Amino acid sequence: LSIKQIELDLCQTEKITAILNYINPNTIIHTSAIVNLETCEKNKIQTHKLHIDATKKIASFNHEKTKFIYISTDSVFDGIKGNYSEEDIPNPLNNYAKTKFQGEITALKANKNTLVLRTNLYGMSQPNGKSIAEWAINKLKNNKTITGFSDIKFNPLYTKQCARIIEFFLERNTNGIINIGTTQQLSKYEFLKKIAKEFELNPTLILKGTSTQLNLHPKRPQNTTLNLNKLKKLLSQKNNSTIFSNIDIINGIKEFKENYVKI
Repeated sequence: LSIKQIELDLCQTEKITAILNYINPNTIIHTSAIVNLETCEKNKIQTHKLHIDATKKIASFNHEKTKFIYISTDSVFDGIKGNYSEEDIPNPLNNYAKTKFQGEITALKANKNTLVLRTNLYGMSQPNGKSIAEWAINKLKNNKTITGFSDIKFNPLYTKQCARIIEFFLERNTNGIINIGTTQQLSKYEFLKKIAKEFELNPTLILKGTSTQLNLHPKRPQNTTLNLNKLKKLLSQKNNSTIFSNIDIINGIKEFKENYVKI
């Protein structure tokens, strides 16, 4: 498999069309985002350029034929009730979430072939350490204590589990908005405990805490768990139910460990 990498600052939107014309893709998976919430609050112009302006420019490329997949976030919801379906009305609490939601709207308007995937991903990143799982592993390996929030709940998905779901949807040219995530809903504290167990790290270094104790700014939603009924229905078609069963939290963490030790 030959992979060609081209580096581009997507905030320089005037350069995007030239690059896309050069590549001439039939499918675009837009994963880029500023995930640091504090950065999104401090640099609102840059965040707007990346999450909204760049999304519009990319999604608009050859929009009659090009398949566009926009990786969104579970944070578009306010986290009051949890178990959000695709029909629930988003109510983002911070600038990161607000601009990602605007990115969804922009993409759907710009390209009729858009698929928006709302999710919460973990995995390996460049530079290393940006995901919650990597952060926890690095801290625990150095015998440092970390705090896991018991009042923040989600259903995080390993990036390779996400990739297989995307492959499934590409084969069927699926459009619209779909929630994707692990089949288990759990707190961040519980998630970190599972990471520690699988990586054979000291679980006593993980302290149980709550986000309300820290009075975090910007404000974060507490329960962004996603309802996966639509995903289950789609994956169950044509004997593909095994894909749904494989997005179990333990399966994801085990695969994450297998890939992690190889790098």
